[in-house]
Amino acid sequence: MVIFRLYSPDGILLDTENVRPTDCRAAFRLSAPMLWEGRHANFKYRVDAFLQRDAAVLDDVSVTFGLRNAELTRDGFYQLNGLKLPLYGALLRDAKNVGDAMDAMVSLDANAVFTGALDPACRLPEVCDRLGLMLIYRFPCTGDERDFDELQRLLPLLRRHPSVAFIAYRSDDVAYAKTFCRLVHEGAPGVFCAGESSALTAESITDAVPDALLLNADAVGFDHDFDALAARFAALREAHPAYRYLVFARPPECLYDVHSTDPREPDGSQEYFSRWHEKLWEVFGNQKAVVAFCAGPLAPGGFAKLASLPARTAGKTIDVKCFSNLPSLSLSVNGKHRKRVQAQRLSESVFVFRDVRLRRRINTLVLNGRDATDSAVICRRKEKTRK
Repeated sequence: MVIFRLYSPDGILLDTENVRPTDCRAAFRLSAPMLWEGRHANFKYRVDAFLQRDAAVLDDVSVTFGLRNAELTRDGFYQLNGLKLPLYGALLRDAKNVGDAMDAMVSLDANAVFTGALDPACRLPEVCDRLGLMLIYRFPCTGDERDFDELQRLLPLLRRHPSVAFIAYRSDDVAYAKTFCRLVHEGAPGVFCAGESSALTAESITDAVPDALLLNADAVGFDHDFDALAARFAALREAHPAYRYLVFARPPECLYDVHSTDPREPDGSQEYFSRWHEKLWEVFGNQKAVVAFCAGPLAPGGFAKLASLPARTAGKTIDVKCFSNLPSLSLSVNGKHRKRVQAQRLSESVFVFRDVRLRRRINTLVLNGRDATDSAVICRRKEKTRK
């Protein structure tokens, strides 16, 4: 006899099913399920299964799973449980040691992780479930049909994780792509399929009819190249108005090293890294039909992110919130470095600047971070305000 027991996210036993060992399936009905809500609520249920002979337990297994509703809306949003959720995050290169990297994602107030690596035990989806981060997984396609065997092995592991939002493939073979999308839709309902391409060759992907296009925006950092990238993306959207887009913005290699110095940025790459991301955000971040924007990898060394400000703040004093892993931060407003505001630390990664006064229209806010050895500008942003 196989005994199944279903437990609520609070650990309360909800139901029990006894089935014959030859038919090891159980069906449970939940009248008012507790939904997994990402960063707001990471509710997960647990099922325990026991193989018994008489009173002896011969084997047992326990798995967790989450329940959520997801859809891609016509106006270009990922919708989680009926609420629009713009996805933004960073690349995770190594999934073997996810602890520090995932804490950094949360500290940055990100809600998505983009990766092409999963450890054999698939711990990354479990961590994403717990932290409320949506996972975009780039499947390592070889173009061989053996990919489908590996995909079918992986899907039962991924589909019980509510954090898994997209599985991406890269192939110009339409038959291969259609089979890949079909297997994802059948094996993991609620997980979307994305066809990967560059912003110049996305047309070849659309014949396979994936749910979204994953665009690699490999800009090199010059201002006129950003203009060209914006023009190419606008042309792509005009040619395919019904498509939704995931954008992975990969910075120049020189920006991976905070100690390198770029000839166009004499103060080093840290400030240049921040400005590069601002440029890419202007191209993609506020565009309709961009479901997710992921940059990366994470800015090495210190990082910081300013929280959004209300629009009607001109002439008033407000509190400005930010997220960072640095021990000390200061804020400059509109170039007034002689009167920097020191941050009050609210928690391990959350800071607040009290009583900051903004002028009407455009304000330039610059975050300066300091660690034990150095100080650098790590975030610059312009805010538009009105009375």
